[in-house]
Amino acid sequence: MAVLDGLPGLEVEIVVNGQPLKEYTDTFVDEEEAKTVIKYVEAVSGANFEIYCRFTRPYPHRDVVNSAHVELDGEGVVGKIIRKSYLQPLLRGYTAWIKGRTTGQGQKWLEEKFRFAELTIIDQPLDMSNRRLMDKVRALGEIVVSVYRRSDPLSTDGDIPWKQAGSQDSISEKAMKGRALTHKANLSASEAIPRMEVWNCNYLDGEDRPVGTYKFRYRSLESLKSLCIIPRSPSPVPLEDRDPDELTEAEKNELLRRYKEERAAELEAQRIKKEIKKEIKRERESTDQEGGRRRKTPRTSSTPNGPIETINLT
Repeated sequence: MAVLDGLPGLEVEIVVNGQPLKEYTDTFVDEEEAKTVIKYVEAVSGANFEIYCRFTRPYPHRDVVNSAHVELDGEGVVGKIIRKSYLQPLLRGYTAWIKGRTTGQGQKWLEEKFRFAELTIIDQPLDMSNRRLMDKVRALGEIVVSVYRRSDPLSTDGDIPWKQAGSQDSISEKAMKGRALTHKANLSASEAIPRMEVWNCNYLDGEDRPVGTYKFRYRSLESLKSLCIIPRSPSPVPLEDRDPDELTEAEKNELLRRYKEERAAELEAQRIKKEIKKEIKRERESTDQEGGRRRKTPRTSSTPNGPIETINLT
């Protein structure tokens, strides 16, 4: 869970299938910003995720309304009001559960759940002068939860109009710059839900001054390894070097199969070696027999008066 030293009593987590994602810390990163904590989590394509904000008694801002705002890849998606009545007792704690974006008009309300999806990498030029595009690129791969102190809310009958989410479907390879981006956070297909309460309230400290910011940088497992956020998987110990008592039945059978193959290959090599030796021996014997029956051949030499023929009588 992501926890800020200066904001005790608040824990923020990314949850998939009811289980908090394991969090990792980049030990090589520079000192974090004030009131900000950064964690890395593993993203799995197609998985829906939720955000849990758990408040317990040490939380110092129980006397005012609070709110939690969620940004996906730099785009504000949803805000959740946390009333004082939820925070003041805190005998067992209170968890604000945010699982998607809610929008609606009149009696027609919809919810779109948070989801991880693969990011398409394309080979095309990057327009560095497009400030809006560059801001979106810099924010990719990050979920941000910001917590604010708010004034007492006024309930309204207002609506939250639906708008197209500005999800970044693809990114130029040139924008990667060693960031090892692999996924995007977007919204699933909408589902009908009952009408939600809408509250209006002001920021007590200003919209740009949250009491705490929790950043989750999500990557694939391989990307987390390439960034050295988590260690690479060690090479497996060869079966031959492991304790036989620790081997499974399948591993023992595999080891036996390898031994049989190696033994068969060794016997075949020995057979071939013997055949080669026999062939060399036959060739030598054949050469010796031909040398014993070699016929006599004349040798010639030359003199000033012409060639002289010499007969070898040995």
